[in-house]
Amino acid sequence: GAQVVIMPESAIPKDFRFIYKSLADVALSKDITIIAGVIMDTEDGKGTYNSVLAIYPDGSVSERYDKRHIVPFGEYIPYREFLESVLPFVGELNLGDFTTIQGDDTVIFKVDGIKNGSMICFDSIFDVLARNSVNDGAELLTVVTNDSWFRDSVGIAQHLNHSVLRAIENRRYIIRAANTGISAYITPKGDIISKTAPLVEDIIYCEVFAIQNRTLYTITGNIILVLAGLFYVFIIGLKLIKKPWRRKCDADGKIV
Repeated sequence: GAQVVIMPESAIPKDFRFIYKSLADVALSKDITIIAGVIMDTEDGKGTYNSVLAIYPDGSVSERYDKRHIVPFGEYIPYREFLESVLPFVGELNLGDFTTIQGDDTVIFKVDGIKNGSMICFDSIFDVLARNSVNDGAELLTVVTNDSWFRDSVGIAQHLNHSVLRAIENRRYIIRAANTGISAYITPKGDIISKTAPLVEDIIYCEVFAIQNRTLYTITGNIILVLAGLFYVFIIGLKLIKKPWRRKCDADGKIV
């Protein structure tokens, strides 16, 4: 009786427009909403967006969310134009697919009546992105990720833990879909109710609820930590200013 199906990052490895009809047919025949990690080519064909969107049972498509923190040297080369101008041979190298374009905006779309805020892979490491989504109205957070490069190393567990932190910080349910694991259902208190094993084909069923309340952390972010740090520096500086300067003397009482 699932009403929503969430597919991971890289679930559809080619431009979404080529696969839309098939997904729309499934959504219609099963009367479900499909959230999928998709690739969208730019109009000029020179770049791609790593994106998430929802396909509804009536065939309509939600607004597209584009990944906001793309991976350096994984999805793009930092300062590529500068490097190619200084080192022309760089432009002639076959460096693979480093043409992903970074998204700029938070995108909230409804899923079965609940306002969803999405994060893609590397996004989930940055607390500010989850906070922005919740501040823009997200009642649920979803994370789609491709962790295949970690295989079954400790890296996939560490990456999962970032989603746990995002759930606690913002008091939101998080549904995490990972193509090679670890997919997970995380409560607003950070409890992992269910999860998949690495490199195992599996499905998680869960029930989530919309939450509208915002936490103090969601509203203020790290401002309390910054203020505490500034206060500490102020106290230390005050003590140094008030501390009398003492000079050392030798055995005869002469200043050295």
